[in-house]
Amino acid sequence: MSSPRKLSLSDSNIPDDRIDPADCPSRKEAEAAVRVLLRWAGDDPQREGLLDTPARVAHAYEEFFRGYE
Repeated sequence: MSSPRKLSLSDSNIPDDRIDPADCPSRKEAEAAVRVLLRWAGDDPQREGLLDTPARVAHAYEEFFRGYE
């Protein structure tokens, strides 16, 4: 029995084009999007316990995707 073949991006339907950093939302826009999601979930983004949440979420995503740069 042969070993499984390793897949690469060229084997998938994922386009290999990169996002131009000039087209990316700013940190401010990302934090605003988190506030929208908090409102969508029925919470108040201005509530004391959530005031820093948009910045924390944006930072978490920066950390999470840092290895992809």
